[in-house]
Amino acid sequence: MLKNVTIRLYTEPDVVWWIENMGRDYYTINAIDQAALVLQLRALGNTKAQLITTTGKGFRPPRTRNPHSWTIVDEPGLADWIVNSLQP
Repeated sequence: MLKNVTIRLYTEPDVVWWIENMGRDYYTINAIDQAALVLQLRALGNTKAQLITTTGKGFRPPRTRNPHSWTIVDEPGLADWIVNSLQP
């Protein structure tokens, strides 16, 4: 069950970009669902559930803005988190 799983979610809920470029709002992007999942897991006792939100990081080549891109992830921070999560 997920209540015992170490989990980290990333999102960049840049709602202004989503409205202006994709015609979407908070209810049509997954940021709300990710926040709800982390909140529910914490309510179940999962102290290892994290939600990482970013601002101004999502880009795809050639520097095309897209907050849904994996460039929102801080790669060294994620690598450290993975290593630490695998240790007992």
